[in-house]
Amino acid sequence: MNRNTFNPNSERCRNGMKFQQRVQAEMERVFADVVNTRDEFSENDPTLTNVELNMLEQRYGDIAVTVNEQRIFVECVSVNTDRVSPFPESKIEKFVGDSKWYAVGWEGYGPKFIPARSMNAYMKKCPGFVRDGRGYRKLRRRNVRNIRVGCDGAEAFARHLGCWHESQ
Repeated sequence: MNRNTFNPNSERCRNGMKFQQRVQAEMERVFADVVNTRDEFSENDPTLTNVELNMLEQRYGDIAVTVNEQRIFVECVSVNTDRVSPFPESKIEKFVGDSKWYAVGWEGYGPKFIPARSMNAYMKKCPGFVRDGRGYRKLRRRNVRNIRVGCDGAEAFARHLGCWHESQ
């Protein structure tokens, strides 16, 4: 059984892709080197299947940026319009490391850049549930607003990483 239930036509997917495009566009205005990780993996190895690309994306996120010769990976998380979204346990398990960040938001809010270590620790404390055999945590908008660790917007994120100056 294929556990990948990705449906590019679902409202959730369309909203997520729209948010990801908004985050990438905002980052491109601030950072010199921004790439869509899926596109980069595909270009580097055209033989990769969609399943393999999905697996790479789980580990490396949606967007990558190079800062001071270090690669920083960003996973975009769009919170649904009903103010709560399923946050896969697989993100907590696979998207880890000091160079990993989440960009969280929704229509009219965000992106808020949160270190993966902090977000993952926080999500482990949120209520869990199982859907179609996969574990999830409930990510609520109010919780995102209350997370103190993080940067509001790409400019603040760039300042935090040490590559943005007010003269830009």
